Amino acid sequence: MKTFLCVAGLVTLCVSVSYGAHDLTCYAMIEPDTGTEWIEAGVPITPTLGIANLGEEAETNFPVEFIAIDEDEGDTVFADTQIVDYIGSYPDSIEVEVGEWTPDGVCRDVGWNNEGPWVEYALLGIVSLDLEEEQTNDTVRDYVTCLFSHDVGVIDMVWPEPPDEPPDVYDEGSKITITATIENFGFHVEHDIHVRMEVRDLDSNNVELWHALKNIKFLDWRGNSAGNPHTIDVCFPTYDVLTDRHSQALSASTELVNDDCPDDDFEVSFLWYPGIAEEGVALPDCFALEIPGNTISAGCHVKFTVPHSSWVKVDVFDVDGRWVKSIENDVFEPGRHSCSWDRCDACGRKVATGVYLVRMEADGFDAVRKVVVVN
Repeated sequence: MKTFLCVAGLVTLCVSVSYGAHDLTCYAMIEPDTGTEWIEAGVPITPTLGIANLGEEAETNFPVEFIAIDEDEGDTVFADTQIVDYIGSYPDSIEVEVGEWTPDGVCRDVGWNNEGPWVEYALLGIVSLDLEEEQTNDTVRDYVTCLFSHDVGVIDMVWPEPPDEPPDVYDEGSKITITATIENFGFHVEHDIHVRMEVRDLDSNNVELWHALKNIKFLDWRGNSAGNPHTIDVCFPTYDVLTDRHSQALSASTELVNDDCPDDDFEVSFLWYPGIAEEGVALPDCFALEIPGNTISAGCHVKFTVPHSSWVKVDVFDVDGRWVKSIENDVFEPGRHSCSWDRCDACGRKVATGVYLVRMEADGFDAVRKVVVVN
């Protein structure tokens, strides 16, 4: 904490006249800088507030408080108060440092409501005085967005409309050119990002039919003043459909070393074929949830069926009903689908051994299956 005289320009910005004998103002949030829109998860910050005395009397032993609030959850995640020994009468001003705060990020895929792997924080700086004569200038407020240090992911995949009906049906030999959109959600510029495209046969134990690998040389981050894009479209080589008898899954994924949030790395879509009906294998007529084997040590394979186009949620909870992680939250077409849980929570941390619950919700359907995690 240091004391310095408030120069004429600064005083003019704060207020041009004193309100009375006792009047302190919190006129600025110096750290984080009020011009900074972004902060980095896991990097400590020493919040610093600008306090000025607009009153005619010097003040002693008054509190200055800093508060950080998670805007999504409405929770106070950090608060600290410092007692200031002394500030001189108008126009004296000081900078007050409070305790160190390390902001947390949040790992989640980009959902339909555009929530992503970031946290919106509201920051408050407050000065209090028992004899305060003007309280409207006691508080300063700022907003920042907290990003992981390194985080890229797939946000969309597109390919040509199929020539047949119903949608997403291709004949053997059809040529499909798939484009994936990649976004840098992180705090830093990234180089040499590998993006993998895979096609797997869902009717033959998820066997890989085709894959391709592309490399992104440079991808800027959203806070860079240079204005370079933080998203990029990656066009893969043409995929020749190998069979019209099976359903297939297309998955695009980013492979970034030290990625802080793997939940947003993947985008998965599906192709369905008329050969299924010709072979006498009908599409499912009801929702269902299945977990082959209920004891896992590394990962959990989840299968579910959808009788008609529906929004499907698949979440993992602990045995006490506390949410652990979302593994699916999207619209799925009729058919048999699969996904997996990597035994990590939403922040990427391995969960402890014990009993967990996998829950599927879709169009009024609700099913829960138990999983036992062992070492």
